Amino acid sequence: NALEGEHVALALRYLRRGGAFCELGRRDPWGADRVGAERADAEYRTVDLDAMVTDRPTEFRGILERVLDRVARGVDRALPATVLPLRTSVAPAMSLLREARHLGKVVLEDERELR
Repeated sequence: NALEGEHVALALRYLRRGGAFCELGRRDPWGADRVGAERADAEYRTVDLDAMVTDRPTEFRGILERVLDRVARGVDRALPATVLPLRTSVAPAMSLLREARHLGKVVLEDERELR
């Protein structure tokens, strides 16, 4: 997750019993103590993907390959994406992200042909 504030508490409510909450965000990390106060049965982990890509690229590649394989086999689903045209939707896309009114990824697509 890369959530903050009340969105973390909401995500924890939907976490399966004994599940693990993996924090990818950096803006408002809760920490193990705060998560434990909200959900004593939950495990809390933080992952710094930027550091992993730089410091342990082989490990990162292996993880990414396993995730992509699981999606390809239908074991897991890819995140939903809201795709908006780049030319007209930068401001609306930023509003979606800022106000957390999106689910999954927000993608700005350039309609021009690649040359």
